[in-house]
Amino acid sequence: MKNIYLIASYSMVPKNTKMTSAKGYMANKDNVSLNEKMHISRGIKAKDLKEARIILDISTQTVYKNAFATEDMRSKTFMELFEYFYKANPRYIAQALRSLGVTFDSVEKDDSADVIDTVEEVVASNAASVS
Repeated sequence: MKNIYLIASYSMVPKNTKMTSAKGYMANKDNVSLNEKMHISRGIKAKDLKEARIILDISTQTVYKNAFATEDMRSKTFMELFEYFYKANPRYIAQALRSLGVTFDSVEKDDSADVIDTVEEVVASNAASVS
């Protein structure tokens, strides 16, 4: 069975699309905003490997890829990154994991620590049953 991954990609978009023709507009970081696109899937596609900045292997609780340049971001653990994404998207993550066959009851709570503990237990039991 393929592992379950959380995949995050980022893109820079202009804050004012009418100004993009001005020379150097996009080079000024005050003129752009960062869009985050995140999804959960079973397995990784070649496109994900190429475009994603962060890939978390939920099945093994490891950081598969972290392509951020700053040392602060590169040193983040699986749990720190998962908690960030869970806090931003609790319902989506719960629904996506459920649709991939990972079921747990405490997902509907807003307390991410409880959810993360439950995810750890479910992943461990799923790994044991696959072995």
